[in-house]
Amino acid sequence: MVLNRAGPQESVPIMNLTKVAPIQKPGAKKFAGSRPYVATADVDQWKVKSSQQVRFDSRPTRANVETKSGDVLMARMKDAFKIVLIEAGNEQMIFSTGFVNFRPTKQLDPRFLVYWLMSPEVQALKDALCSGETQKAINNEAIKKHFKIPVPNLDEQLSVVRRCDQIRNAVDRIDKQRTESTLLIAALRESLYDEIQEFETLRGVTNLIYRYPSFYGFKYTNEGVRVVKIGSMTPD
Repeated sequence: MVLNRAGPQESVPIMNLTKVAPIQKPGAKKFAGSRPYVATADVDQWKVKSSQQVRFDSRPTRANVETKSGDVLMARMKDAFKIVLIEAGNEQMIFSTGFVNFRPTKQLDPRFLVYWLMSPEVQALKDALCSGETQKAINNEAIKKHFKIPVPNLDEQLSVVRRCDQIRNAVDRIDKQRTESTLLIAALRESLYDEIQEFETLRGVTNLIYRYPSFYGFKYTNEGVRVVKIGSMTPD
């Protein structure tokens, strides 16, 4: 991540990520009633799309990551681009152990960490460090050894966050417009199909056409204007 400043270039300290955002050990404390459980499949990029209510004694084994406001979660699996910022009010959620849970110190703005983890360079590094026979994932030791983050002052971090927010909001608007357009096209296709079916039904009963109406009746020919006879119509 390159940070540009106005005026003379100042050096930005590079630190081990876990020094400024320690990894939290999994372990859910016993709770009464039910709480929402979020699996890795419930997260789409940076958004929690769904969850399921679980009780402590009957929860899935992987439902074991508790969070606090300001925590940042990253999916461990290879090729899984899933980053979650825990905001106030969402601390009741329990996450899968398929996420690693970072807890930023006062030196690091959680939103800055989110965008750093989202960067293609960091995601490529994570995927390269994943290991395992069946499902490849990154472990804590690889993160501690290889994840190094630039830590500018908090004002500079906030500036980066604001620029990234603008970009992400633009992406969200485009995604919303694309979804609305897709739904509109589907509705138009369905409407057009219905009209075609009605036309085909109408054409089936208007197989007789006329050209020369007269006082005593009609003279039908093989060309002219289509006409529906009263006898060809049904109540429905």
